Amino acid sequence: MKKKNFAILFFLLTYGILGGTISSFFNGNYIYAIKNNQVSNQVSLSNDNSAIVISDDITLWNDDNSRSPSIAIDTLNTVHVVWYDYTNGTWGSDIEIMYCTYTATAGWSNATVISDDETNWNNDDSYTPSIAVDSLNTVHVVWYDHTDGTWGSDTEIMYCNYTAAAGWSNATVISDDETNWNNDDSYTPSIAVDSLNTVHVVWYDSTDGIW
Repeated sequence: MKKKNFAILFFLLTYGILGGTISSFFNGNYIYAIKNNQVSNQVSLSNDNSAIVISDDITLWNDDNSRSPSIAIDTLNTVHVVWYDYTNGTWGSDIEIMYCTYTATAGWSNATVISDDETNWNNDDSYTPSIAVDSLNTVHVVWYDHTDGTWGSDTEIMYCNYTAAAGWSNATVISDDETNWNNDDSYTPSIAVDSLNTVHVVWYDSTDGIW
């Protein structure tokens, strides 16, 4: 297991919610959230007792690194957080995208792997997720993925979404298609949703072309 690094590296985003402030960041090992600089009843590893761990719980099931969180808040003030995680599980030993939520009534949910399922089709590493929520409270997530498939063996951008009615969709490659025109690596996506609920995604790409 990798050596734990407890130095706080950066704050990612800060949002106003329920009259307070929630932030997420990672410290090289765990994803944290802060609300109004107060401690919840979750496990806390911060020196000043202002942060709570949201990528693990008192069972310590998450025994490896959690990194690069992205956060969004929907119209009901539910907080949505994604990150990539090195912890092994039923999804295999590859790095996966994990997700959890926070509501004022229920607190933090358990973390869920959203980049794979019980079939373990995603058998390689998934990194740097980005999250957005539209006005209908559909959650949209993108990340880059090393898993091989009909799109080839290059790294691609994957996308999935969540609705209360249908749950999580299957992951879809959006940086290539059946023609395999994108034959080199795609990295580090960022996602946004406009006022018409149109989803926009950007990333950087190593594929050659007329550009």
